Amino acid sequence: MLHQALIAPLEESGTLDQAQRLCLIPYGFLHEVPFAALLRKPPSDRFLIEDYALYRVPSATFLRQQTISSSASSGRKALMLALGRDKGRLEGEPALKFATDEVRTIASPGEIVRLTEGEASETRFKQLASQATQIHLAAHGVFEPDMPLLSRIMLEPTSEDDGSLTAREIFDLHLTADLVTLSACETGRSFSSSGTITTEMDRVGLIEAFLHAGSESVLATLFPVSDRQTMDFMQAFYERLASRDKADALAETQRALLRGDASMSNAGPGYRDMRHPRYWAPFILVGNAR
Repeated sequence: MLHQALIAPLEESGTLDQAQRLCLIPYGFLHEVPFAALLRKPPSDRFLIEDYALYRVPSATFLRQQTISSSASSGRKALMLALGRDKGRLEGEPALKFATDEVRTIASPGEIVRLTEGEASETRFKQLASQATQIHLAAHGVFEPDMPLLSRIMLEPTSEDDGSLTAREIFDLHLTADLVTLSACETGRSFSSSGTITTEMDRVGLIEAFLHAGSESVLATLFPVSDRQTMDFMQAFYERLASRDKADALAETQRALLRGDASMSNAGPGYRDMRHPRYWAPFILVGNAR
């Protein structure tokens, strides 16, 4: 069990006696591991997220470079885009029936620019992204293990752009966001975590692209996620983000789903019990935890 190999020795030595959160710096295949769902051996059978809030950073050097975001003092502006309901089949994927509802219902302090359906274009994103202190993209994510710079978020095309927001294009952006949320499938995967390659040099993916472009942190997914359940997850996450930092907001959301809290069971028609780890464990926070 991974918990016994990675976490238990630290707990048994007393290193984590006062710890309430863990900063993870994965290596190799560990980038693919949903650490929140690591399970203690019986009779405890507790998930790691029940004991610690979790976040990841690309390297130990990144920790030294972190600064507290100044965006709160300069006024908050959120940019939220949702791919149109009938556009999912562009990539052979089911249509995103709940992406628009997700963007219309999640809350964020300050000014919010919501672009849905035909307005949620790659062109508009590029025009507005540099002004946003928070970015939320509810769309399809496409991971390209053999061509990582072409891993992409699918938005609406225009005469100026093809609607495919690639990692290559994101690297060239200039962002000041304290959080970018990639509400799409497999947005947390990177080149060297996709096969036998184990080097940690020059990792390439959507997370790395957004961090390089200037975002302080990225909320992403490790594997495919359900459209409807992702909407419910994001609504709960942003509610908690209003009064907690990013790592605690993510942890509390995952714990609420794991417990099957009554507040989550009122999420509306079509709500599904989300206590299984496949609904809450894919979501990871990379970068500044504050």
